[in-house]
Amino acid sequence: MEGITLSDNGIATWPAISTAGSYEVRVYREGKIVGTSLETNTNSANCRERMMKPNETYMVKVRAVNKYDPTVKGDWTESNSVYISGEKVAQFKADPNASNVNTASGTTVNGNRKQMKDGGIAEQTAPILQISGKN
Repeated sequence: MEGITLSDNGIATWPAISTAGSYEVRVYREGKIVGTSLETNTNSANCRERMMKPNETYMVKVRAVNKYDPTVKGDWTESNSVYISGEKVAQFKADPNASNVNTASGTTVNGNRKQMKDGGIAEQTAPILQISGKN
């Protein structure tokens, strides 16, 4: 298994494996596991709840679980590492389900750049306006 990506939005993605019935995901902070393994039936996982300590570096490990025999599991494979700032943690707390993150069109690489499914990178040229409830 290869191609595991952890975005700075707390979403881990990887290529689907046809013989996998599910996947196990472990989140690591500064090289130490955070909580227990997550299990998902898709090729992505929202890891935000495990990434709530600011100013730390996180990565994930993923392995496939065979759909015909769940006792057969693949090797753990590491993702890239991402640094999560206090501002990102505040975003995660405000949107723990990642409802404002669009993973269908691509994965955010950093700031105004987006890694697209076809491998290209799209760049935002107009600034994003943030609207706050404060006057």
